[in-house]
Amino acid sequence: NERLEEFSVAESVDLGGNIVFMEGWVPVDAMDSLVGTLREKFGDRVLLEWRYPTEKEWHSVPTALKNPPLFRPFELFLKLLPTVPYKGIDPTILIGIFFPFFSGCMIGDIGYGAVILALGAFLARKSRPLLSDIGKILVFVSAWSIFWGVAYGEFFGDVGHRLFHMEPLWLERSEVVLPVMLFTLGLGVVHVILGLVLGLVQGLRSRQRHIWLEKLGNLIVIAGLIGAMVAVKGWLPDGVFTLSVTMLVVGVVVLIAGGGVGGLVESIGAVGNMLSYIRIAAIGLSSAILAIVATQFVDVFGVTLLGVLIALAMHLLNFILALAGSGLHSARLQYVEFMGKFYSGGGKDYKPFARRRLKSWKKPS
Repeated sequence: NERLEEFSVAESVDLGGNIVFMEGWVPVDAMDSLVGTLREKFGDRVLLEWRYPTEKEWHSVPTALKNPPLFRPFELFLKLLPTVPYKGIDPTILIGIFFPFFSGCMIGDIGYGAVILALGAFLARKSRPLLSDIGKILVFVSAWSIFWGVAYGEFFGDVGHRLFHMEPLWLERSEVVLPVMLFTLGLGVVHVILGLVLGLVQGLRSRQRHIWLEKLGNLIVIAGLIGAMVAVKGWLPDGVFTLSVTMLVVGVVVLIAGGGVGGLVESIGAVGNMLSYIRIAAIGLSSAILAIVATQFVDVFGVTLLGVLIALAMHLLNFILALAGSGLHSARLQYVEFMGKFYSGGGKDYKPFARRRLKSWKKPS
């Protein structure tokens, strides 16, 4: 493969007598290193000229992601999608914030979180980058699982309450369902609005009028809907309802101007996307109930070998279902409900031509 790369690079090199002309893409952060190396090797015999790509060249510029080390494992999510284009929005950090937060909210158990932490720490030490990244992501998930476990007062279901008289700092989700559902719906509103704002920014940046008008119209419609519903409840003055209805009308006009009838469909879809976040509460509730049921087998069979084995088997099954279900649904929320509002592929990975092994490189002839 390296030999093929050498030939492909040689084709782009102009070998005219004693003069060699080469051009290519280099990340800004690597420029100083490249210039220093070439100056060291060739001195004044090399002439360097560099510039930033013009807007017309953006489509051909490769993409090199740059994220803080803490969030680099979450770049794994983008490897399953077409590459972010140059000047596109890289959502890695936002995925690193929301994915473990949502997953932990669904798992919401101190005991399960501790098991995930142990599993994540084990995988994070693996030499294979894929396993190491998965392990680091699981460590994030475990932290939020423990956090929400404290909020819900759950330690392997109700074992914490039985043994340590543990009480929830917020509420017991297996008993009080509606507040958790409303909370997760609120999370959905925030997450979807953030996605639309990023879509608006992306549309303005790329100067695509139909995109930014559609996102702006969506934001106005959502703001109008929220204002109208709150005003109907009597939580705001009557004048707010009139203002909200006006915003709805304006938002619809902007939507039609941006995307026609498709813009209206997009707006309805955005509202439906928000409702998808209620599944966070549903998945979490089912996990909490199964954890309680698992422990109750000890009540049925007593503290016997059979009772303990059945309880452990049920907890293991619930743990697997909770981890898989929360991970899949949280990933879906990132890909569909959130990134679907602004993410666009069409880019290409930056793959620098470099020697993979430590050996001399011969000038192609």
